[in-house]
Amino acid sequence: MHTNGMAMHANGSYATKFVFLTYSIFIFGFFLITNAVDQYKFYSIAVFIPDLLLLPQGFTLLRNNRLFLLLVAYFTYMLLNTLWSELIELKPFFIYARLVFYILLFILITAILRFEYPDKFDLLLQMICLIAGVAAIASMVIWYQDHSFPRSRLIGIGTLENPNPSAMVYGFFAVLSLFYALRTKMWQTR
Repeated sequence: MHTNGMAMHANGSYATKFVFLTYSIFIFGFFLITNAVDQYKFYSIAVFIPDLLLLPQGFTLLRNNRLFLLLVAYFTYMLLNTLWSELIELKPFFIYARLVFYILLFILITAILRFEYPDKFDLLLQMICLIAGVAAIASMVIWYQDHSFPRSRLIGIGTLENPNPSAMVYGFFAVLSLFYALRTKMWQTR
């Protein structure tokens, strides 16, 4: 079976298996690791570097994907934007370039893992939803013990140290959890 000119691998390569494991640990880390610096280091070493081996596969998979190409165009524009000033500073440019590369590579590896392991990736998302739900409940209990409700905005546990990312992450996984809940047989009509 071929998709976008790429043969589907039933078991994936050793590199994709390793990256699936490290990718999963990285995602779980948002809720389980309390130090964002450690999580960033883990991503840089255990996810990002092995991902480089899969770059050709990722580009093959997404080379004709309009959304991905629009993201690349947008990030390129934003990156070049840093050069449109009277005083061009290369250090901020390279910092932003690294972040853009991290984001694009994360998108590529997500696509590869979803393509190579559709059932396992779906199970991974369901497990993350479960962990996010438990973390959200724990966050509410911990946070509102010392802060008034509803005056203070919730800050999550793990590396979610700001109310805005906490709301975005918990909100995203709440919507994803609703999708999985509605997809179960219990909710389907006959």
